[in-house]
Amino acid sequence: MHLRSSLALAVVAVSTATGCSGSAPAPRAQSESAPVLFPEGMEPSAPATAGWLGAELALAPRAEAGVRVAAVLPRSPAASAGLQAQDVIVSIDGEAMSSPEAVVAKIKAAGAGKRVAFAVRRGGQDRLLAVTLAQRPSDDQLVERAYVGAPAPDFDGLVGVQGQVPASIGGYRGKVLLVEFWADWCMVCRMLVPTLKQWHQRWAGQGVEILAITTDTLEVAVRSSVEQELGYAVAADLHGKTSVAYHAYALPSVFLIDQRGVVRDLMVGYDERKIAELERAVDRLIGTSDSAAEGLETP
Repeated sequence: MHLRSSLALAVVAVSTATGCSGSAPAPRAQSESAPVLFPEGMEPSAPATAGWLGAELALAPRAEAGVRVAAVLPRSPAASAGLQAQDVIVSIDGEAMSSPEAVVAKIKAAGAGKRVAFAVRRGGQDRLLAVTLAQRPSDDQLVERAYVGAPAPDFDGLVGVQGQVPASIGGYRGKVLLVEFWADWCMVCRMLVPTLKQWHQRWAGQGVEILAITTDTLEVAVRSSVEQELGYAVAADLHGKTSVAYHAYALPSVFLIDQRGVVRDLMVGYDERKIAELERAVDRLIGTSDSAAEGLETP
């Protein structure tokens, strides 16, 4: 798979799936007022025994000491300990935390399995939380924990390149949607194109839509779509906001979203086994598989 840079720290995917190599452009910078996020524990240098919290960290407001928790990953040590988004981490094991980098370093050094004390500020009140750190999951597992079973993030600033591209993901309500994040320069993304074309033909008229999203320029997106003869909808994510919302830092990334807007499965990179799983999941959702009567578990 091909890797994008994160907004601040490198997010490197280590997967058994085939993927592009080389450096990829980062999503376009957010505005100055937007928070800079640090996906904790996702650096390539982190050893297998390094501690992992499962949270996204951001700089606290200038007038406040500590590090703000921007988001908490479901089923993570942070979630199990009761850490919440907007909490401010004041100290860990009595050591004051002044930056996201300091928190990441402290957690990694503590190690997987270590129980540490977090002093946090929530709503103006100080709290003490005991957190048992874990070993960092694989990249696929991280993305699955964050998205599978949860409502799919809404689109933000997509520009239609070809086909019908709703301004909101709500425009696909009642349909099964396969969202692919790709780029013209990603050779593995091109490997996936025949499969996407096959899916488009196979499920045409059965309530299944495919939307390919790229952060390439509009000119490149149009040229590449015509060159590859993509028959499904294509959108340009010119500011990278939708790609960031889906944490699509590795290409290609495919999200399967059901008729109610819930993420049911996903694939990072190119994986023939996972492609087969996605096909079976779509067939179940539209009721064409032998096991369709069993349905998929409702979150």
